[in-house]
Formats: sequence, C-alpha cells, structure tokens
Amino acid sequence: KGYTAWVTSCAFSRNGKEIISGSYDHDLRLWDKNTGKEIRTFRGHTNRVTSCAFSPDGKEIISGSRDNTLILWDTETGKEIRTFRGHTKEVTSCAFSKDGRKILSCSSDRTIRLWDAESGEELERIDLFWIPFAIAINPMNETEFITANLNCTLSLFDLSGLRP
Repeated sequence: KGYTAWVTSCAFSRNGKEIISGSYDHDLRLWDKNTGKEIRTFRGHTNRVTSCAFSPDGKEIISGSRDNTLILWDTETGKEIRTFRGHTKEVTSCAFSKDGRKILSCSSDRTIRLWDAESGEELERIDLFWIPFAIAINPMNETEFITANLNCTLSLFDLSGLRP
C-alpha cells in the first residue's frame, strides 16, 4: 500500500519491528510491522530501487538502485547520509557486514565492491566474468559471502584476503 510501482526489495530490522522496502518508483518506505502503517519515505534515488538492508544496529539503511549508486540513510530522520559512487551499471544487491562498518554491493557492471560505511571509500573491487544478482554475508563467518549469478551459478567468496 502506498507504492505506485513494483516493490522490488524488503528487509526486517534486527528487532523485527520495522520493515524497509524499495520500489520501481525510486523510493524506499519504512513500515511499522505491527500496524502496517508507513513511518516515513526515503527519496533520493533517480531510478528504480533494487535492494535495501538495515545496518546491524538498525540506525542506518543502505539501498542500491538502477541509478548505479548506493545511498546510506539515517533510519530515524530519513535523511541521506552519503552516496556511494563507482558502479557503472545498476546495483543489483547490497548488504552490511556484521559489525556495520562495511558494505558489500554487486552490480550489472560485473563487479563486487567493498565500501567503508563511514567514509564511503571503495576499499576493494572484484571484477567478474558474470553478472552477480544477489549478495549475502555469512552471519557465522563475516569474511565469507555468496552471490547468486545470472549465469545460473552461486559463487562463494572469502573477504579475508581483501584489505580490511
């Protein structure tokens, strides 16, 4: 309810009380799970939102878009904290590290990028021969992450060999 286009992504807050969702209308919306009411709208992307996630402490939200950017948002105010630029095609998925200090993203530009959440600096880039469509970090071993790929495969990676 409230959207004018397809809803493409969603995530629960860690406490399970709030839900964030992203849409082809370029916006994200924060919802109260118990009442179903919209708490606030996040506006800043210039194209379809493709991915969203809460930080582990719930204070921030990351979103990826077809505008080739990621935006870090303040959950409480709905204001943009910073924009991450570097991908040359749509961001297909994004995720926070377990401590919330790093962000992983993947894109149709055939790259995976590791970002510093506080500074926005790109820490590492992994070039691929395929398009990664979804990314997830192993909650039991935060150096591992997996991608679901458009070449009908899953790929397992280990961050321990990358820069901290």
